[in-house]
Amino acid sequence: MRPDPDHNPDLAAVLSARICHDLVSPVGAIVNGVDLIRELGSTGLDDEFGMISQSATRASSLLQFYRLAFGLAAADAEAVARMTLLEQVGAMIGSARIEIGWEGADGPPLSRPNARLLCQILLCARALTGMTGQVHVALPATGAFPIAVSVLGDGAADAGERLALLTGEIASGQVTPRSVEFALARGTIEAMGLDLTIDRQPGRITIRLEGAHA
Repeated sequence: MRPDPDHNPDLAAVLSARICHDLVSPVGAIVNGVDLIRELGSTGLDDEFGMISQSATRASSLLQFYRLAFGLAAADAEAVARMTLLEQVGAMIGSARIEIGWEGADGPPLSRPNARLLCQILLCARALTGMTGQVHVALPATGAFPIAVSVLGDGAADAGERLALLTGEIASGQVTPRSVEFALARGTIEAMGLDLTIDRQPGRITIRLEGAHA
């Protein structure tokens, strides 16, 4: 059978979704196994089991986040509740050194493509903090755009090359493992036909996305 020229799936996205899907089940089984052992009355190993459970739970959340950020995002796919997204982002980005603030987290669900884009932008935001600082997300009460993600941290001062990838000033062919999320987000922004603006101030970067000609 000859390939259909009108059907050209993003194989990298399909592969990412498949890997995450296959790994979520065994990681979830570890969490359930630890909970079962606790219910059966295991004693003397509370700290050890707590560490295993915490790590496995975080791994499961990370895989769900990656599946959303890197997998396929059909427009007719099931929408993503904002609180669900907040929980997954918290597992991915939140730490003792990175604080996350949300505005509009109780609004309507985001379409799969919009949730995917937001996840990719938040990966960029995490990188821009230098792993220490604050990330603030502002979502509209209704509708999908504008979306604003602000980064406050020491890493915001050393962001020129990566932001140039995000704006398209540097070609994606120059991407490195340190900056791959910026090239990925740029491709998504272009594919969705959105307008991107970046406001840079000392110690602060704000990434703003709007529908074209909004």
